[in-house]
Amino acid sequence: MINYRKLTAALIAGTITCFSVVGCSMPWDSASTDTQTTTVAATQTNSSSNSSVVNTSSVTTDKTEGDISIELDEEDTTTSYNESEASKIELTQTSATVTGSGVTVDGSKVTITSAGTYVISGTLTDGCIDVNVSGKGTVRIILNGVNVTSSTTAPFIVEDAKKVVVTLADGTTNTFTDSTRATTDDEDYSAAITSKADLTFNGNGTLNVNAGYRNGIKSSDDLKIVSGTFNITSNEDGIVGKDLLAIKNGTFNITTGQDGMKSTYDTDDTKGNIIIDGGTFNITAATDGIQSEHILRINGGDFNIKTGGGYQASTKSSSQNNSFGRMNNTSTQSTSTDEASMKGLKAGTVIKITSGTYTINARDDAVHTNGDMYIDGGTFNVNTGDDGFHADTLIVINDGNIKVENSYESIEAETIIINGGDIDVTASDDGINAACGSSSNSTDNADNNQMGGNMPSGMSDGTAPEPPSDDNGQMGMGQPNGQSEATGERPELPSDSNGQQGNMPNGMGNGTAPELPSDNNGQSSDMSNNSQTGGMPQGNNSSSTATLTINGGNILVNASGDGLDANGSIYINGGTIIISGPTSDGDTAIDFDNTCEITGGTVMAFGSSGMLETPTSAENGSCIVTTFSTASANSEFSLKDSSGNTILSYTPSKAYASAIVYSTDIKSGSTYTVNAGSTSQSIEVSSSVTSNGVSSGFGGGGKMNNSNMQNGNNDMGSSDNRQPNGNQNGNMQSKGFNNANFQ
Repeated sequence: MINYRKLTAALIAGTITCFSVVGCSMPWDSASTDTQTTTVAATQTNSSSNSSVVNTSSVTTDKTEGDISIELDEEDTTTSYNESEASKIELTQTSATVTGSGVTVDGSKVTITSAGTYVISGTLTDGCIDVNVSGKGTVRIILNGVNVTSSTTAPFIVEDAKKVVVTLADGTTNTFTDSTRATTDDEDYSAAITSKADLTFNGNGTLNVNAGYRNGIKSSDDLKIVSGTFNITSNEDGIVGKDLLAIKNGTFNITTGQDGMKSTYDTDDTKGNIIIDGGTFNITAATDGIQSEHILRINGGDFNIKTGGGYQASTKSSSQNNSFGRMNNTSTQSTSTDEASMKGLKAGTVIKITSGTYTINARDDAVHTNGDMYIDGGTFNVNTGDDGFHADTLIVINDGNIKVENSYESIEAETIIINGGDIDVTASDDGINAACGSSSNSTDNADNNQMGGNMPSGMSDGTAPEPPSDDNGQMGMGQPNGQSEATGERPELPSDSNGQQGNMPNGMGNGTAPELPSDNNGQSSDMSNNSQTGGMPQGNNSSSTATLTINGGNILVNASGDGLDANGSIYINGGTIIISGPTSDGDTAIDFDNTCEITGGTVMAFGSSGMLETPTSAENGSCIVTTFSTASANSEFSLKDSSGNTILSYTPSKAYASAIVYSTDIKSGSTYTVNAGSTSQSIEVSSSVTSNGVSSGFGGGGKMNNSNMQNGNNDMGSSDNRQPNGNQNGNMQSKGFNNANFQ
């Protein structure tokens, strides 16, 4: 068994070209570099109609990174033929006339019985063309203007042959139509064009397939398409290659009742793959657009895919957003357990994309794999009712122009590594989420929707926790003044027996964690696991290995939930990162369970202040974390040095009450002025991570982790587990960056 999860050191370490923002008002306008952390050996075979590449295997594999390639031999690419040696079949409505040998005619059934070349033309009503050849040799069929219909079986059948090559003659239109059949056919004949042998299409003609019964084109072995125009309408799947579906080029207009294109071999991990080197794909599918059982490798092409009625049809909602705090740190799931998969691009083990243009409108995930995903290039415009890019294990983005206009979560995997590219994403929940645990068709696990242990009573829906009971079983303090939900605002304190207001819980006034309530023996209440006591919920106390590593690229995140989120750790080593985060206090611009370390690049993260988290360390520059009175939408934020020079500036499109900024130009020991709307603050940078005014909600000012509230003014130092440093330049074209300024 091949290990698909292998992750080489080169993937994480690599050499990255540094990106300086000093003296640049628009750093994304500078020339980008092509240096990447991942080096992939190219195994692509360039073939033309005159080329001859003969290999014992049609596909070579490096399953670790999905490096498979199309291998075409001379028979696959040749469209010319010797007319004098070819047999000619003229279809005559209910029968056929034959010139040459190797053909039998029985009423409206035409059977090819030997290897050779056959030129077919004419119309056959309620009949079929059957290839049934025993022994060796290739059958070549030239479709020269054919129209075949059948109400009882597949109008084109390859029953037995070593290999069949179908050429669509230049300038011709060829049509095969079946209907809802009166009798139930064998599964092998479930498509209008069905083959039990290797099947190849080439030529520059047009093939129309109207599959009223089930599938359009289906091969039980390899299916290769070199060229041609394919217009397919089917009740079920459009194009199916069981062992392999390989497309070199062509134009595909496909409308289906189920999947657009798919491979299905699930018992051999060297088969069931899809490789696409180019072509134009217009796919409207009720379920998945392109689905590979194992590897999906795309090296180019123009893709316009709509699934399940589009993202507008999704019922997915951001239930994790609430007024108290972040309740769910697990991987997001599809809409429901019983809903069919409606993904744009989907693979069972690996997706690797090197180039191409992708317009995807998916009810489910736009790009999804149960294993690893590698994006080395391409231009993506994505609208999805669920995740934009989802991998159960690993996503590596080395390059590309990625725009996610609508999504639940935009990029999600257990491990995410961004080395370059221009990324502009919008999410109703988290923007970029490194999360453990996933299942493409399961709902969220309520047991994991915790902020360290189980939820206090009433907390799972975003309401305030149930207060503790006294010795008589009576409710304690209860919700202050009738508040039914925690709002992030300091609650009015209860009054004593004399009507005097009490004191805040110990430590709560300065943004630190409140002292936990005591039991009858004066011991602090246990906030872990199954505790239902009141007080401040414990932090995540997570040992998750989920990581988000950013080494380069230009990244713009607009998220209603967390902007960057990791169940484990976040490492920022380079790139330009701008986050317009949540406006509610239930989420934050940067959320992590273990550590957040910054060693390079530029970071500007804006959002609410109620759950604000402070990066644990910063090197090669300094980080400033600050809160202020809420600045209205479209209010400029700026950071200026003591001489009045602008270091960083950005104008968020949403209201914001906090900012996290990092730059190599921010120096410890210097004083800076922060302007946020009408608010102005003077901040002296005294450490690598300096916090100012960080106090909001239930404590604020630090990461609730391992029961300890970290004061935002502390320099947390660095971690020995920090990811290797890196940085990469890029050319950002996103409009969202136009209101940013880096001096």
